[in-house]
Amino acid sequence: MLHDNPVTILCAHRVIDGAGRKSVLDEMYLKGSQLELADLEKKLGFLKKKYKFISISDYLKAFENGKRLPANSLILTFDDGYIEHYNDVYPLLKRLGIPASFFIATDYVSETDCKWDDKIAAMIARAKVKEFVLDTHLTGKRKFEIGNVEGKARAAGYLWRALKYAGVDERTDLICDLEKALGLTGSGSDNGAYRMTVSWENVKALADDPLMEVGAHTRTHPVLAGLTDEELRDELSASKKEIEERTGKTVSVLCYPYGKKYDYDERAKKFAKDAGFRAALSLDYGRNNGGTDLFALRRLPLLPEPMTIFKVRLSGILDFISAKRESVSHARAAVHQD
Repeated sequence: MLHDNPVTILCAHRVIDGAGRKSVLDEMYLKGSQLELADLEKKLGFLKKKYKFISISDYLKAFENGKRLPANSLILTFDDGYIEHYNDVYPLLKRLGIPASFFIATDYVSETDCKWDDKIAAMIARAKVKEFVLDTHLTGKRKFEIGNVEGKARAAGYLWRALKYAGVDERTDLICDLEKALGLTGSGSDNGAYRMTVSWENVKALADDPLMEVGAHTRTHPVLAGLTDEELRDELSASKKEIEERTGKTVSVLCYPYGKKYDYDERAKKFAKDAGFRAALSLDYGRNNGGTDLFALRRLPLLPEPMTIFKVRLSGILDFISAKRESVSHARAAVHQD
């Protein structure tokens, strides 16, 4: 049975090519938890020797039919549809013969706009000022020092946390305030500087490759638990429909934005089933077995960490500690939302 061989699903977001000259924005992401392309290649080389890469479709077929999967089965996923997923990651995977799934937030494909958190990072990266002040009910009156990459990364990280659970209007207002505080108003801040995503031609090419799969990541990448029923249904069904129409392929798998237990709820699972998805991926930490909820599949993040730590995490030794840490974070988030 499937539960005899737990399956690990790995997840990555930004993958920065550090071989050439990196932009300030690239450097900011690398100060966080995003990968360099060379690090990804090194980790994939190790994984290919020790694990059996399978597709999500392989996993679902085995799960639904009660079949045993190979020992050390591993699934690779990339979230958000960043342009480097097509330009850099896809050629690497093709060269190594590794299957992967790419999850696309459809409203940002081929657009000059991007997710709000990426927009904040891009604005701060472009700013020439050394410091700025925001005075809002979401941030309080706060001064940010952004004279170097570390300061820029800290400011972006603080604003991401402050705005994650804000309403759309509140977030829009604060981003406008930020633009003014950074001195970017009227400087062409919306003229394509934020373009980070794949095109529909890229998505179609990925979907057409038998080694790759494309899944839905909603339309606008919201916190699903905060949406009305109508908004939630639209985010799920419309993203699925658009990818299918653009690629001519059936979209079977959803990836929840942000993906922690407090970011999606039972409504999201139900509406995903109603929309025709066969499974959904979370970012809850852990492996998957025969008892795993197909609409709350767990994943492990791919992080910029030494290989020794990476190997320990893959072994499962740290799963109990990580689960405890997540339960504490879940409780804190629930208090925050209340």
